[in-house]
Amino acid sequence: MGRWGGDEFLLLLPRTGKATAAGIIERCRVLVEHSATPWKGGEIRMTVSMGAAVLKPGDNAAQILARADAQLYKAKHAGRNCWQLNSNGQ
Repeated sequence: MGRWGGDEFLLLLPRTGKATAAGIIERCRVLVEHSATPWKGGEIRMTVSMGAAVLKPGDNAAQILARADAQLYKAKHAGRNCWQLNSNGQ
């Protein structure tokens, strides 16, 4: 996992199938949702929107990242604090 840019992070899951990836993504979402950062006598809570894509044979980095990014925007438009996983190349 690493910072990709701005408020975006990139997580690579090599040799991970769709079902396992979905489980990992959901656990990450729940961990963020249930975390809090102390701040000036209170706390800051946040949520996360995530987009993911499964690598297809012949994909290059730009193609897989573009599909994951499109899924991220679908998640944001779906109301945030959720994720979308694309596995069919769309």
